[in-house]
Amino acid sequence: MMNQNRFLALSASLVLIFLLSACAAKKQTEVSTEQNVVDEFIDQVQIIDAGISDADAEERAIRDAEERAREAIADADAVTVDDQEWYEDQQQAISDAEERAIRDAEERAIRDAEERAREAIADANAVTVDDDAPTKGLLNASVPAGVPAYSVYFDFDKSSILPRFEEAVLAHADYLRTNPQLRVEIQGNCDERGSREYNIALGNRRALAVKKALELLGVDGSRIDVTSYGSEKPRAMGHNENAWQENRRADFVY
Repeated sequence: MMNQNRFLALSASLVLIFLLSACAAKKQTEVSTEQNVVDEFIDQVQIIDAGISDADAEERAIRDAEERAREAIADADAVTVDDQEWYEDQQQAISDAEERAIRDAEERAIRDAEERAREAIADANAVTVDDDAPTKGLLNASVPAGVPAYSVYFDFDKSSILPRFEEAVLAHADYLRTNPQLRVEIQGNCDERGSREYNIALGNRRALAVKKALELLGVDGSRIDVTSYGSEKPRAMGHNENAWQENRRADFVY
């Protein structure tokens, strides 16, 4: 009986130990499983964190690159705008300089042409007076060959014969005395200044002054006609002193 009781007690102890072992093993397995789950969760969190951190870093890098690109583009645009403005300013300056050069050249050409024209007119209208024989005056092409062909010239608004033209008057007087059958017309002329009536009167006084000089030199006054054209028969068409001097004259027409 006692052995039976011991056997039962031993069996019960073994069963209890087995149960305890099983419970311990189950508990250990559960703990390990829970630990594994926890570790796996931690790993996933770390992976996610790492992924998030990497994504943030990449996004920040992208944003930084984009920002640097925008800044570079802005700088390039600014430089381009400045260069364009500088180029446009230079082109405008060149255009202005060309226009000024063309305008100056045209003005110089016009001034040169006007100056040449004035010189040509002055040369054409110049009074040909020989300094060595200033009394001869200007050649009067309206007289026949062999006839004294010189006019008598006067100062502005004057009708008195200048001493340097006395020899011209003497030459006409000698010719008239040598050819008593000839008549002569003295034509008085004036420059364009003054009224028509005044110039007619002035031209008449100049013609009369020459007639009187011829009479004093022995020419019969009845052979001398006097006409005044005032400023109506200019020999020179210019509007300067050379032309005016040539038109202040008395011509001899035989």
